[in-house]
Amino acid sequence: MGKAKMVYVLAKNAGADIGAQDAERQSVAWYSAKSGDLATIRMVKSLGGLFTVPRQILERNFGSRDFPKEFNPQFVVRFKGEPSDDDDDDSEEASDANGVDIDGGDQEGCEGEDGL
Repeated sequence: MGKAKMVYVLAKNAGADIGAQDAERQSVAWYSAKSGDLATIRMVKSLGGLFTVPRQILERNFGSRDFPKEFNPQFVVRFKGEPSDDDDDDSEEASDANGVDIDGGDQEGCEGEDGL
C-alpha cells in the first residue's frame, strides 16, 4: 500500500485527524511535503490538511522577532497546474510567480537545508 493510500485509509476509515500536529506543532501536510511524495501531498491537501512552517524558518524569514509561543500560521497549499487549484476564483497568480519553497527560499536555484 502506498503512502497516499495509507493517508486516505487512516483519515477516512480510521478517523485520523488530517489536521494533527506534533509536539513541535508541525502538521501532517508539512511532513507530507518533506517526504517529497507528490501523491501523498495531494492526498493530504485534498483531505483538508493545512501546511505549517517551522518556527526557525519563520524567524529566519521575518528576522529575529519574538513570536508568541502559540503563534503557528497555517496555510492552504496551492499547486500551479493542479486542476483543483486552477479552477479557484481566488487565483494567486502574483504570488505563484514569486513562489517560495517549503524552506523559505526562492523556488528557482535555491535549495533548503534538507535539499528540498
